[in-house]
Amino acid sequence: MGRGFLDVLSARDISVGGLGITVPHGFAGCDIHSEVELIITLGRNRPFKARGAIRHNGKAGSQQLFGVEFTALSSEQQQAIEAYIGSCLRRRSRRDMPAVTALTRS
Repeated sequence: MGRGFLDVLSARDISVGGLGITVPHGFAGCDIHSEVELIITLGRNRPFKARGAIRHNGKAGSQQLFGVEFTALSSEQQQAIEAYIGSCLRRRSRRDMPAVTALTRS
C-alpha cells in the first residue's frame, strides 16, 4: 500500500464498507486518506478490482494495521462481499473465517 507498492496482503476483516489489513512490515508514505487500488479475492471467487482510501492505521505487536474504506463498489461487488461474509458465518462454528487476499497498488 502506498505509491509504487505492489503487495499481497491478508485482510483481518471485511464488510461492504471496507476492510482491515494486517501488514507484517510498514509502508513508508502510506498516510491517512491515501488512495489505494485493491484486487480482492474472496475465497475461490473470481478476483475483482476496487478502490479505497486509508482511514486509519495502527500497530499490533510487530504488525502494521490499516483500515481501508471502499470508495467505489458496484452493487455486484457489494453482493459478492455480502455472500462471502454469509458463507463464512455459516462455517464459523467449524473454524475461523478464512483470510481474504488483497493485492494493493496505488
